[in-house]
Amino acid sequence: VRAYNLRAYAISQEESTTITATLLDSAGNKVPDGTLVKFTSNEQGKVDGSCATVNGDCSVKFSPNGVQPADGRVQVFAYTLGSERFQDNNSNKVFDDGDIFNASMDLGEPFSDDNDNGVHDLGEFFIDANTNGKRDGPDGKWNGVNCKYEQYCAENKSQLVALSQQVTLYLSTGNVY
Repeated sequence: VRAYNLRAYAISQEESTTITATLLDSAGNKVPDGTLVKFTSNEQGKVDGSCATVNGDCSVKFSPNGVQPADGRVQVFAYTLGSERFQDNNSNKVFDDGDIFNASMDLGEPFSDDNDNGVHDLGEFFIDANTNGKRDGPDGKWNGVNCKYEQYCAENKSQLVALSQQVTLYLSTGNVY
């Protein structure tokens, strides 16, 4: 996700910026056109809710509402569905025997880390994939399409996970200090 510093601190709707998400698959290829990316911001301002990729990119607009956090930082959270990473030792692009999947690749339900402390805090947005009302951590299984490595496959062998990225917008006054 790419965005820029925005001269919009305590300014309402006058300035806006475009936030662009670029999506690539595990081989570095652009994802198919029409892949949906959703956006949210728990903090001040308005971000368009979603966009669909064209040639691997999609863009939304963020507009301030004039009431920003004291530090001028606003988090924008983007997410889509996809597969967890794995080390493809035989280069066949399928998670099968001999490939490597470990705890660093296992994803929990993603969340917007609004205070940048690295943990999910009460009130921060999260994707409740299993609809149990709480944020769940990693499940110890590989989630994605075409799982062939039986001991690591999720129960549904084509179960996707929410993949996310967060960007911080800096809302400045335009004054140099």
